[in-house]
Amino acid sequence: MKLITITSVDQLKDYKNDWSFILESIDNTNPFIEFEWLYEWWSYLGEGKNIEIIAVQHNNRFVAFFPFMYTQKGLGYEYNFMALGQANYMDFIADASILDQAIELVLDYLLETKKRVLFNLHGLLESSQTPKSLVAYLEKRGIENRTYRIVTPFVDLENIQLDDYMKERKTLHGLDRRQKRLRSLGTVKLETSRPEEMDTIFHLHNKRWEKKNDTSGFTSQEKRQFFRKLAENTTGAMRVRIESLYLEDRLIAFTYGFKCRGRYMGYVLGHDDAFDYFSPGRILVKEKIKKSVNSSTKILDMSIGYEPYKFEWNTGLDHTIRMAFSSNTIREKGKRNLIWGKEWLLSGIKKSRKAVLFRRNTVGKIKYILRNLRSTKTFKKVTPDIMNGINSIRKFFYEQRQHMVLKMNVHSDSALVTYKTFTPLTIKMVFASNDFEDDEMKEIGNRLYRGFTGYSTEKQLSFDTICWINPNVLRIDAISYLTQLRKGSVYIDKWNLDNIMDICAFVKSDYKAKTIVIDLEKPDKKRVAFLRSKGFFIDKEVSNRTIFGFRSSTVVDGKG
Repeated sequence: MKLITITSVDQLKDYKNDWSFILESIDNTNPFIEFEWLYEWWSYLGEGKNIEIIAVQHNNRFVAFFPFMYTQKGLGYEYNFMALGQANYMDFIADASILDQAIELVLDYLLETKKRVLFNLHGLLESSQTPKSLVAYLEKRGIENRTYRIVTPFVDLENIQLDDYMKERKTLHGLDRRQKRLRSLGTVKLETSRPEEMDTIFHLHNKRWEKKNDTSGFTSQEKRQFFRKLAENTTGAMRVRIESLYLEDRLIAFTYGFKCRGRYMGYVLGHDDAFDYFSPGRILVKEKIKKSVNSSTKILDMSIGYEPYKFEWNTGLDHTIRMAFSSNTIREKGKRNLIWGKEWLLSGIKKSRKAVLFRRNTVGKIKYILRNLRSTKTFKKVTPDIMNGINSIRKFFYEQRQHMVLKMNVHSDSALVTYKTFTPLTIKMVFASNDFEDDEMKEIGNRLYRGFTGYSTEKQLSFDTICWINPNVLRIDAISYLTQLRKGSVYIDKWNLDNIMDICAFVKSDYKAKTIVIDLEKPDKKRVAFLRSKGFFIDKEVSNRTIFGFRSSTVVDGKG
């Protein structure tokens, strides 16, 4: 056997056929080791990295490739797999019949020539042959190693009965109810997105993760070209598949994944957080599974990680492991032990949902604020987040809020009349307007999910001109107060003294309301007197007090 080292992307082109032939012969389903994936990674993200692919030649035929990259500090080397940080899985490219022999040849060569070398290899699927072959080699050479596992859930599409599978998950997070409510807003479709829609996908992902700790780097400027290029690829066994959920032809959720022979692996899942309450990501996963059954896809791989939604849908578990071992020199063994300690600590943190959420949300928000504080141009952008943070701390120690609930009994012969036209808010109207801020879009999505209907009397739609009507519940989110309304009662929110009587007249006419309910925060005598003069009376007063995180509420009946 003969070893050849490939050190440039142009040189790699010459081995495409040999590389792809090996993977085709073993029916490879790992997209990250397909030639097209690693070639594009090297082309777009490999600049400045010490990449060393070692090819094994036997009887004038290339039978294995070892895709490494390395760093050098002093006389020591650290070898990793290529695409560390982007490739969830990695492996050697070799037929099982030659794998053990190739591993022995290549690792013996590196240990002998580099002398002081540390191997830190990520992304090895436990179900594959490579980890077993590596352990056998290391035992043979008397080299100590440790492995660290992370769970890798999947759905075995060949062995599920779709009706039974879905029935077991029918009430999961009220998903059927959420999907029904989403469909009530307009036409919902699951479709395969085109590469031309990558800008929309990047925008959606960046919008959701801008204030969070995004470890994927999916929308960083240097990686956008790479992921876009992969989406445009039409050669080889690896294809990008972007499945998206559309509401009224607007993309609200997507999964960017890789199809490789019989496996589909979801790589990035994202959604428009304006529709958080509808769980569009979970709906998308559900519809993707339904679509994949009876297709050429045998395994729907949910990728590495402990996210709860993966365990809601999986039917089986694999594990992805990291192996760390080194030459028997004192310095390399010390570095190896540090890596072992680090991986042990990280593996424990990743299993803690609270720790993951703290790192993702809290640390991410702090990093977002610090990034934008550096420039006077972006300081105003984070000022609301800083104030929200200060208010959250203040509210934890002490906060008292009071709302007054007022009612008006409406008689059929009441003189309530309006000459204004109340136009119901539709999702098409919202999408057509470019005047809504992100926070306003979230509030609109929240209210639509909670059963409110928005109305406006203005030709130019804006968030401040929308009043919200709910004929089922009185909901005051600021103090976490919720109560069912009696039949014939209607709750009005986001009104003002100038339009309240017009809204009441509209509700009386269109909703046939017998009782109109409103609430008033921090009531003052002038506003209460005005409302009483129009026929309202005080039904109850609701107080909410928080001291050191402990909340108590009191409800006192009104005096009329």
